Amino acid sequence: MLKDLCRAGIDCVSTVPGPEQKMGYKDLVASILAFILAIIIIAIIGKFIWNMVMPQLFTVVRPVQNCGQIIGLLILVSIFR
Repeated sequence: MLKDLCRAGIDCVSTVPGPEQKMGYKDLVASILAFILAIIIIAIIGKFIWNMVMPQLFTVVRPVQNCGQIIGLLILVSIFR
């Protein structure tokens, strides 16, 4: 998905005249919206799963308060990869 986002961004800044350039902008906006929507869905589902499962399995784990904590956890895990 990130590859498609980058490709759409490159297509938008290229100097292609006509309707092909407008399609590049549409692809870029669609890719950005899809990426944001995917992050939001993952955060909401992650919060639900974390609060329902993790505190019951591990006593040292507390429930998360908001979806931002789940997004931060996703970023931390991706950095450690």
